[in-house]
Amino acid sequence: MKIKLSDHFTYGKLLRFTLPSIVMMICTSIYSVVDGLFVSNLVGENALSAVNIMFPPAMIVGAVGFMLGAGGSAIVARTMGEGKQELANQYFTMIILCVLGAGVALSALALLFVDQFTKYLSITHLKGTKGIVLIKGVLELQYVENRGIAFSMFQGRKILILLMGFLVLAVVLFCLFRIPQDKKFRIVHVLFAALIAGAAGNIIDRIRFDFVVDYISFVLIHFPVFNAADCFIVVSTCILLVLFLFIYKEEDLKFLSFH
Repeated sequence: MKIKLSDHFTYGKLLRFTLPSIVMMICTSIYSVVDGLFVSNLVGENALSAVNIMFPPAMIVGAVGFMLGAGGSAIVARTMGEGKQELANQYFTMIILCVLGAGVALSALALLFVDQFTKYLSITHLKGTKGIVLIKGVLELQYVENRGIAFSMFQGRKILILLMGFLVLAVVLFCLFRIPQDKKFRIVHVLFAALIAGAAGNIIDRIRFDFVVDYISFVLIHFPVFNAADCFIVVSTCILLVLFLFIYKEEDLKFLSFH
């Protein structure tokens, strides 16, 4: 028997309506328990501790997603049932904007954590050493303090470099708030999150240390030493250039206009 939201609900109908979600949550819980057993028995206690540390943040993010998905859908469905189509559209748009904003923020924070954590490891394990050879003659890990920007330009110009960094952040945020919510622009949201994380990571270094911690050395071509934040900036910028020059049409980029 098909159950609709517009039906009058009895306890039996309510149970049948919610049963798939209940079963899904039970299966998810069982999966996490079994996963913990396998990790503890086959990998070790440290790995299990790491899983237990990271699982609560993942559940919190999931809970927010369930709240926006289930709660938002209920609000939109109720409003549509009341015949308020325009208001339902506004609610739906607001939910989509919240999801996109949360996604960009979480992505940027995650990448920023990766950048800062790898720099911490570099300071802890590479500083004062000859470095670590990953691929002989190709790739090494070396601790370098960069007081300039790319290719060692503007050495010692901390204030100027910080102003440039904040300007880049401002431009990226301006574009981010103007990007249409169409499906084809979702990749742009992710790339802008990477840009924000990269710029913020190097700005944090300059404020804390007066220099940027670099540690990835591509010795095969004697390329300047760089870090994870530089990777985020360069890779996302290159992909954005390809998208803007060869994928998107001119009318797709009207959101960049000041008019």
